[in-house]
Amino acid sequence: MIYNYIYEYNFHELISSKKSKDEKENKKFKSFVKTRVIWGTLLLLLGIVLIVGTIITKYVFKSKEINLASEILLYILGIVIIFVGIDFFAGFILIIKAIKHQENKNIEKALKLYKFSQILSFNFASIKKINF
Repeated sequence: MIYNYIYEYNFHELISSKKSKDEKENKKFKSFVKTRVIWGTLLLLLGIVLIVGTIITKYVFKSKEINLASEILLYILGIVIIFVGIDFFAGFILIIKAIKHQENKNIEKALKLYKFSQILSFNFASIKKINF
């Protein structure tokens, strides 16, 4: 098969590792899924902890150590981390949907979804055309 873009090669490699009868290749796909779920969950939890922890420290314990500037900074940092976690999960969901479309023999739709997931993951290098 001739690949025009890097993401096409990456997608077919992911599909082949999922379908592989080889135990080592199949473990690659399972570890890919596990790490995506774990890191996405940790990002969301960290963002929530930053926001809720700031509220609890400031208003429940009446702490004077947190001034307004650091409070706003912690809120913004928590919100940014939550958005990154949501973006991470959105890219993961698109990858899983692309794999489902590939299994249903809808290859064009699968490649479009995988390309969009690479854009959500800020992996712009994989969208480049391969030069021979």
